[in-house]
Amino acid sequence: MGSDLNHQLSPSVITYRLAFLGSQHVGKSSLITRYLFNSVREDYVPTYEDQFTQQVTVDGVDCEVEILDTPGSEETFYKVLVAQSVMVQGNRESQAVLEGCKKIIDRDAILLVYDITNKDSFTQLESYYQFILDSYNHIMKRLSGAATKEFPPVVICGTKCDLERGVDRETAERYASNKNCPYIEATSKEQESASEVFEMVIRELRKRKIKKRETLLMKSQSSSDQCGCFIF
Repeated sequence: MGSDLNHQLSPSVITYRLAFLGSQHVGKSSLITRYLFNSVREDYVPTYEDQFTQQVTVDGVDCEVEILDTPGSEETFYKVLVAQSVMVQGNRESQAVLEGCKKIIDRDAILLVYDITNKDSFTQLESYYQFILDSYNHIMKRLSGAATKEFPPVVICGTKCDLERGVDRETAERYASNKNCPYIEATSKEQESASEVFEMVIRELRKRKIKKRETLLMKSQSSSDQCGCFIF
């Protein structure tokens, strides 16, 4: 299942490509569908992966979100996203491994999701975070010459915050801080709560874009100052 609504976009509309990672039953899909459609399908469990594309408005500015919803079980996650039908012979890795890594690393932001009522889902975040690091390093090794790729921003998100806790918020915030990741909690029972997650991510991406533009402008001006003087 997937959604491609409002796909006829103005050239000025920016697309933000997000990926959701996390254990099974933490509420990734529910959070996504609550935000996009203000509904939750209780029977919806993606077998492999799903992708949603829709135009939204954040702070009065239209943009498009392209959301990759990944498998819930860790075993399926590694099998499908990393090594889809891959055969490893000796030290030679197939193109499928590279494509599996790129599928995640090429996103503008990655949301690591856990269930605040389930301590195991929180513990498993480290495996997913390590996968992101490994994928990034794998991609960087494949880039030639001076080519570089920025490490995608990662957001830690605790779901089901309307229920009794199994994970202390201070513990989760400390983990996110140690990873230098923003932290947020939400419930898929309320669209406003789900919206806060996506809006926070989009705002952060906008800030990063502005900062990057300012940095490039400063470098350009510096280069111009150094090269633009002539002595007669």
